[in-house]
Amino acid sequence: MLTYGAFSNGRSLTPAEIDTLIAWVEAKAPKGDPRDMPAPVQWHEGWGIGKPDQVF
Repeated sequence: MLTYGAFSNGRSLTPAEIDTLIAWVEAKAPKGDPRDMPAPVQWHEGWGIGKPDQVF
């Protein structure tokens, strides 16, 4: 078996994080407190980062 070590930007979950997700799924994924949710995204018409020089 090959091992590569740990990467500083690794996105692996710890066993505790995996257990938390499994428990949440087994509880039928309850939504949680609405006050903890982020604000809805406000979509803008047209270009959101300024008008481009050219569109192909």
